Amino acid sequence: MPRSHNPNHFLTTDEKLQITDAVQQAESQTSAQIKVVLLRHCWGSLADKANSLFVKYGLDQLPDRNGVLILLVLTNRELLVYGDQGINEKVDDDFWINIHDQMTQSFQNNDMGTGLEQGIIQIGEQLAIHFPRGNNHDNTVDDQPVFEN
Repeated sequence: MPRSHNPNHFLTTDEKLQITDAVQQAESQTSAQIKVVLLRHCWGSLADKANSLFVKYGLDQLPDRNGVLILLVLTNRELLVYGDQGINEKVDDDFWINIHDQMTQSFQNNDMGTGLEQGIIQIGEQLAIHFPRGNNHDNTVDDQPVFEN
């Protein structure tokens, strides 16, 4: 059965928990924050939309500039993994391309939860290397995926 393009119904309850758990696991090892956002559609530039969501969810406010946004646009069937300046200075473009390609492969098999989970874990591994968790780590960004119309 095809998935709904309504972001509120796109993921199953188990997939939502799987994604939240992956974010929590990744963030337990790093000072960085990861946010997953699902949109129904995106008019205009995907990068511009990602930038506005990055700001909306406070990822631009992290002291080390190490926030990561995973944006999935349902109707457009687009995925963008958007990292801030701090993490982009530590990893090369191939890292982001590989994450994108691996998640997209899972999505093509209708395995949304696992695709997002694996991408989040791999991102978290790099974040933990370059931005290990300190004593004053605050979870400033909610770990659950967000669904926007």
